[in-house]
Amino acid sequence: MDRQFDCRVLLANIPHTLSDDERKLFSFVIGDIVSRVDRDNNTLGGILNIIESLFQQEIITEDNLDFLIKVFDAINVKTAVRRLKGLLMYSGEKISLL
Repeated sequence: MDRQFDCRVLLANIPHTLSDDERKLFSFVIGDIVSRVDRDNNTLGGILNIIESLFQQEIITEDNLDFLIKVFDAINVKTAVRRLKGLLMYSGEKISLL
């Protein structure tokens, strides 16, 4: 499969696994690197908008998900951390945490 496709499918599915409180924590930890409107929208679509904004700002790329790994680790969402690391290992990339 296409690397970008695999990455985006994984990222599209992670918000579905988050509780309402985890989505709020995610938005809070992300902070002001995304717009206030996006941070205040803790719906599934809002979380996807935040992730898309991180791509647009090149904070994350298909080759570098370190920032998201760090955020999910900080809010103790270990399942997301494992899935993101698994994608990087599956893709043959080195995992380097910030």
